[in-house]
This record gives sequence, C-alpha cells and structure tokens, in this order.
Amino acid sequence: MDRHHRHLMWHLGRLYRIRCCIVHGSAVQFKMPLLAANLEFYLKELIIICLRSLGSNPHIASLREIFQRASIARQRNEKELKAPGATADAIRVAVFNSIVIQENP
Repeated sequence: MDRHHRHLMWHLGRLYRIRCCIVHGSAVQFKMPLLAANLEFYLKELIIICLRSLGSNPHIASLREIFQRASIARQRNEKELKAPGATADAIRVAVFNSIVIQENP
C-alpha cells in the first residue's frame, strides 16, 4: 500500500510538472497523448467517486468532506493491513470498503 501510494504521488507530481511546463511555456519533455489519457482517467474516476458519494449520502455536504473521508479510510486501511497478524479478512476489507460507509436500513 505504501509503495502504491508513493507511486501515485510521484505520478501526480509528474502530471503537475507537465502542467507547469504548459502554463509557463517551457518545452514539454513528455508524450502529450499519454498525459491526456492519464488526466482523463483521474478526472473521470474523481467525478464518479464524488457524484456517487454526494448522490447516495445526503448527509455529505461538500467535496472537502468526501476528500476527508477518503483520507480517513486510507489511513484506517493502512493501519489494518500493517497490524500484526492481519488476516485475509483485513485485505478483503481494505479492498472492498468504499470511501463512504453507507448503512442499509
């Protein structure tokens, strides 16, 4: 999980550096079609998560709350996966829990 998180942060940093090159008129040393595809994927996933969270959970009032919940969920998953004696159930919970926990009536 740590390695994936570092890779994701590196990838987002790379996208930001490309953005800076474009905005400030520097030469871009990266393949633009790949950049566009990466940005499209991240934007699509982010929109889906936000719309699903806002649509199915009326108690969530803002994008900030969605991101806070996502951060808390990641930290909880990381703690459960790194716990001594973590079982296959811990992995299952980490993979299949959603960002927003919605209780069924």
